Amino acid sequence: MKDLISIIVPIYRVEKYLPKCIESMMNQTYKKIEIILIDDGSDDKCGEICDRYALMDSRIKVIHKENGGQDSARKAGMWIANGEYIGYVDSDDWIEPDMYEILLNDAKKYDVAVVESGVIDNYEDNEKKRLSYYPEGVYKGEAFREIIEPSFMYTGDFFQSGITPYLWSKLFKKEAVEKFQLWDDDVQVVLNDNLVTYCAVADSKSLYVEHRCLYHYKLNNKSTKHSINVERDKFMFFTYEGYRKRILMNRNDDVIERQVKYYAMFHMLSRLPKVFDDLSSDMCLVPYGGISKSSRIILYGAGSVGIHLEYYLKSIKALTIVSWVDRNYKNINEEYQVVAPDAVRGLDFDYIIISVLRESAVKSIIQDLELMGIDRQKIRWIEKKYIDNPDELLKKADYKNI
Repeated sequence: MKDLISIIVPIYRVEKYLPKCIESMMNQTYKKIEIILIDDGSDDKCGEICDRYALMDSRIKVIHKENGGQDSARKAGMWIANGEYIGYVDSDDWIEPDMYEILLNDAKKYDVAVVESGVIDNYEDNEKKRLSYYPEGVYKGEAFREIIEPSFMYTGDFFQSGITPYLWSKLFKKEAVEKFQLWDDDVQVVLNDNLVTYCAVADSKSLYVEHRCLYHYKLNNKSTKHSINVERDKFMFFTYEGYRKRILMNRNDDVIERQVKYYAMFHMLSRLPKVFDDLSSDMCLVPYGGISKSSRIILYGAGSVGIHLEYYLKSIKALTIVSWVDRNYKNINEEYQVVAPDAVRGLDFDYIIISVLRESAVKSIIQDLELMGIDRQKIRWIEKKYIDNPDELLKKADYKNI
């Protein structure tokens, strides 16, 4: 249907946040929408909440299905979507009242297949805005080839992607995203957002970047956004080749191939650090320069990277973690016992391991640590030779370690 926006919402165990999410869509200034709520076998009250709101607003459609994961839920939503445009919202997040009015105006005015919005990260007691890497504006034809194509997955600043992988911060023409969302293969189950977003952008070659921040992303360290899922993480390693082929889409494209390698290295560093180590050796953390397993370390960073690194080190009973620090320690789940960075003062340790992968953030952390009087030789991050050439690290990856 012309100008209709179908909003696909996968739902699982979020009864606390779901009403706010649904109401933010119902209250959009742009009224020509259909809201597709997919109850993915949730065993709390989510199904009841969906049905109650459907009685209140005829634009709401509800699907109740057995649990199959986010990709399965999004596919179910796409199968019944009638819109000319597709939007996504995660069920513990919410959106600004004019989000879809703004994004649709951008899409129509500039005749593009994808529009990306800025994001507001919402913590328990504060919020932070995130703008796109690219200047606000339209990218088609020569502008797309020269600016977007060489950097949409990896900009050269480790690790900064040009386009965020998230489906939920964007509006898509249905024809640009449908075939990728409905693609049925194992690799998509693990990397749904990445594969669908990047394939749609690379294939459509038309994008508008909107700097207004319209999507509220709730940071909840108890959610799957920061959780350990061993089987999924193992699977990510084994599906690398499928991921590579899917992004390249049978094209011989060295520019995109290079970005895919960086993206693969990023994922393995963030979720599977053990694949780079020889577990029989008395050394570990090869990407960080190699560290004796008898060392005493401070782990700096308690986001997803830090959580996976701490889990790995404990699982192999290597190193002594003297302290775990993070600037955002107040918003970290208490079970991790993360404290403020100032705690490193006076502690006895051999190395500080920076478990953060955004290079700009790492530079700031190193500067702060040096101002505290920490010897630069004791601060470890990903070695430059691997950042300069991802093949050097990827060839060390060993599936037998998983």
